[in-house]
Amino acid sequence: MRNIMAGFAVLGSLAIGTVASATAHPLSVPSVGQSLAVQQADWDGDGCGPRCWEHRREAREREWEHQRWAQHRRWEEHQRWEESRYPPPSAYGYQHRY
Repeated sequence: MRNIMAGFAVLGSLAIGTVASATAHPLSVPSVGQSLAVQQADWDGDGCGPRCWEHRREAREREWEHQRWAQHRRWEEHQRWEESRYPPPSAYGYQHRY
């Protein structure tokens, strides 16, 4: 039993040592060729590239969708208000004529 526990302790320390050494190594650094190929996003500047255009287009579409949703919600609230102004028509289609 003592040997089994010692074996588990050694195995655990090896596993912890492997994980610790793996995390101690820095991540791979991109080469110079890769860093030149990566385009930086300039969200607010004048030099707006394709990624920036796409970001702005998506933001505009989200804003338009929100405006359409708000307008439809206001329309539904108005419809409910209009329907609540008048009592429902009486049964059998009988309507008073004024």
